[in-house]
Amino acid sequence: MDELRADPEYAATREALGQLLAAGTAPVLVYQMGKVGSTAVVAALERAGLPVLQIHSLGEGLLGYYRKLRREGWPVPPHVHLGLALRERLREGWPGPLRVISLVRDPVAREVSNRFENIRMIEAPLFDARGRLYGEAMLRHVEAWLCREGALDYVFGWFDRELKPVLGVDVMALPFPAEQGWIVHRASGVEVLLMQQEALGEAGPQALRAFLGAEGPVAIPEGLLLHQQHLHPAGAVHDPPLFGRKGQGHHVHPQD
Repeated sequence: MDELRADPEYAATREALGQLLAAGTAPVLVYQMGKVGSTAVVAALERAGLPVLQIHSLGEGLLGYYRKLRREGWPVPPHVHLGLALRERLREGWPGPLRVISLVRDPVAREVSNRFENIRMIEAPLFDARGRLYGEAMLRHVEAWLCREGALDYVFGWFDRELKPVLGVDVMALPFPAEQGWIVHRASGVEVLLMQQEALGEAGPQALRAFLGAEGPVAIPEGLLLHQQHLHPAGAVHDPPLFGRKGQGHHVHPQD
């Protein structure tokens, strides 16, 4: 952990987290794999005036990923620094009950969304000289991606790699009520609201109010929800400036 102590961005994140917790209101953690509707949930909580932190990973692989980014010269995304700071703070003790929100989504839909969101990272000739997407080429790429061995391993193994060892919560221990679209799991000092992304529009506000004990409405922004439920058109694909150049822009984890 010496390399973390010497990282000024990690130190600043750690200090900011300490100040937030010292203020007396422990934040809600939105802790999930990427591309499952979490941005809409975070926006809903922020609009309701609730402190919230969003992370993709707190598992054992996070420190290795951090070291890999530093070794290869990539900038470390803020959510990685936050995840590492949260790991350390959870080991030291959390002030009061820990409230966590996580989400699930149809595995194939999640993988397709992930490929489109990170389309500029794909090493394949998918664009013409004017930057227009070859639709058929992308379709063939997605088909090959989904048919490869272990294509859904990331999705199927996420909860066993993350929530179960980190929080002691096994979401597979209880059947998921698909018609309701959400369920609350409880363990020692931890409550986890697990929601289905496809049911967020209808069941999300009710689930959030019940879980958080909110008196007022907790509305999920419709625009963000629609954006996350559909594939991005080619012209709307997230493409940061200088994408893919070491030391510049933002490096996006392939599964974020």
